Order: sequence, then structure tokens, then C-alpha cells
Amino acid sequence: MFPAHDWLAIRNLGDVLRHDYHGVLDSVIWATLILRLPPLLQDLEGFLAMYPEEQETLSRLNV
Repeated sequence: MFPAHDWLAIRNLGDVLRHDYHGVLDSVIWATLILRLPPLLQDLEGFLAMYPEEQETLSRLNV
């Protein structure tokens, strides 16, 4: 849904954090938090703002 974000890299980072956390560089985590997370959160917040809080599902989602 958000092609500007590198979903494969996000998924791969999750795998590394779960299975090889000793090999994770602090600089990679820091760069992710500072550079990549804020734009992703902004896009997700904008998307979720289209739906009322009381709505239980995203039924208007056209996927």
C-alpha cells in the first residue's frame, strides 16, 4: 500500500532482530529510527485518519 517504503528491508530487519540480534549494529538501528520510521509513521497516520476510531475494520480499504 505504501510503495515508497522498503517493506522487504523492514521485514528483513525484523528477522535479524529476532534471530541475530547480536549482529545488529547500533548505527543501523539508529538510522532506522531517525531516517525511516518518521516518514512511515506519517504515512500510516494519514491513512488511518481516513477511518473513524470506532470503526472496527478497514472495510473501505481497496486492496
